[in-house]
Amino acid sequence: MFSKLRSLWIAGALCLVTGAANAELLIPMEIGTIWEYYTYYESNPDNGWTGRVETLGEITEGSKTYFHFRMHEIDPGEIDDRYARSTEDAVYGWNGAAEYTLWKTGRVGETWTYIKDPADLTRKTTVEIIDDSVPITVPYGGPFYAYHYHKRSSSSVDPNAVWEWDEYVVPGLGMIKLVDDPASHSPRITELVVPEPSTFVLLGVGAVGLLMCRRRNRRR
Repeated sequence: MFSKLRSLWIAGALCLVTGAANAELLIPMEIGTIWEYYTYYESNPDNGWTGRVETLGEITEGSKTYFHFRMHEIDPGEIDDRYARSTEDAVYGWNGAAEYTLWKTGRVGETWTYIKDPADLTRKTTVEIIDDSVPITVPYGGPFYAYHYHKRSSSSVDPNAVWEWDEYVVPGLGMIKLVDDPASHSPRITELVVPEPSTFVLLGVGAVGLLMCRRRNRRR
């Protein structure tokens, strides 16, 4: 079950800055980009695995266009397809029946909920903004100034079926880190390693993320 939830977060990750035309989107998206992520257990960081995400194309639902992302080995042995789009202030997923909000900018402490799977209306995910400018360093570089989202997936029919995890999203760059901390094992961490092709300067992307966070803070 949690492997599907992990695919959900990375479906929004998904795209990095590749051109000035996309600079105003929260997560700029472009066909043809590939990202590599390294996943490991905190207790054994040298024995992890590499997965990748590629942007294959687009689909149109009504008046909205979503990018098609394919996840390879983000969880060992799994391939998963997801669809997402970005505006200046939010990233939305599409589950084949309805749109839901993966991430959005906002105030620290703000919360919202979504139902990701239309076939299971008993399960919902609650999101809380923990921080809007936390410095994060990953193998790809840093520090980047990220939104920190805490997510909790729960079931109305099984109170024990609860998963909690944390996601770190850099405006103008994308998802750079996920921390899954279940009671059953050591925390599992997924971090951005490299996007291909890389057509931007790391320092510039870090500055863009910080400036976007500060600009949105001034709007509140």
